[in-house]
Amino acid sequence: MIHVAVVAREKNWFDQLITRIPRLPISFRWFENTGDFLKRIEFEDWHLIYIVEKDAEILERGLAELTGNGLNVPIICSTGKLDQGQRQLIWQLGVKEIVPWPVTRQELEHILNAYCHFYAPNPENDRCLFRGSLDYIDGVELLRALCKEKNSGILNFNWGERNGRIELNNGQIIHAAYRQLDPLTSILVLTSWRHGEVSFKEETYISKRSIMLSNEQIFNECEQYLEERAQLLRAFPGADVKLFTHPDLNFEDFGPNERAWLYKMYQGKTPGEINDLYEGDFNFLLKKLKLWLEKQYILPESEYHRIKAKRDEEKAASGVKRLIKKLFGADQNKIEEMEEVRPVEIKREALPCYFHDFKALQTFKSLLEEA
Repeated sequence: MIHVAVVAREKNWFDQLITRIPRLPISFRWFENTGDFLKRIEFEDWHLIYIVEKDAEILERGLAELTGNGLNVPIICSTGKLDQGQRQLIWQLGVKEIVPWPVTRQELEHILNAYCHFYAPNPENDRCLFRGSLDYIDGVELLRALCKEKNSGILNFNWGERNGRIELNNGQIIHAAYRQLDPLTSILVLTSWRHGEVSFKEETYISKRSIMLSNEQIFNECEQYLEERAQLLRAFPGADVKLFTHPDLNFEDFGPNERAWLYKMYQGKTPGEINDLYEGDFNFLLKKLKLWLEKQYILPESEYHRIKAKRDEEKAASGVKRLIKKLFGADQNKIEEMEEVRPVEIKREALPCYFHDFKALQTFKSLLEEA
């Protein structure tokens, strides 16, 4: 197993990192600074040191402290933008790779795969106290059972590319990490999964406590979260009914995130399919979908096909029909009569001629002079 020491000044940087790890036998440990790491250096046989620091000066001091102790461990780092001089100095301090922060899943997978030669997988070290499928296991009840037995360790959740963890210390839930969600929301989301895998491994070295709620309060929050989801789902026509975007919807009226989901629903998606695609807080998205359904931005399948057929029929009609119907509300017979081409009969009328002789013209002239 790879043992990676993550030195990060802020705990949420560490959380962002570990929730992006690919499925490799890797053990991450968090240290607040290089001094804290050096005090605990004997805790593991470290294979890799990963430093996350946005401030280049703090990063340089930390690297100098590590290299000054003569460590024979590869060091990589993630930081913000660097000029050429800063980058050159960091290379001189022994860093193997500099990765922009925040690191993407693809970059992290490439880095960790590059260091596979530092370890040989040992099944004995990878044994978990528990492993199972979330298709058959209730995450809340599993967490409750682990707390009841006063276990200490990490409960890992994996669903495709999604990875999260809940940490326990002597039966007390002390921390959780998933994406960039806060610890409590991470617990609510992870325990609500109905697909993926879950495993628990006993650990003696875990994070500091970041959740101040008691276990009972956390489980109450989980129950309320699931009840809220059930209530939100009842607002939709059915679990198997696809939802489509309205045929007349103008996508440019929405922001980029909302527009992305409306595009995904253009071909129709059930609530379950949307849940499989959405990697964040699904209750949050359900509230938005419910609002869209009320405003008819999205429609049930039957209603969508009815409106779509009507629009297709209108498009097939002539432009004159659509224009007249829209402006005057004319019925079909009148529209057809107005569209017929008939020959126009030209009528010639005899007009009076008052100046056909010279005498009349002279009379008109004299009248003008008298006036």
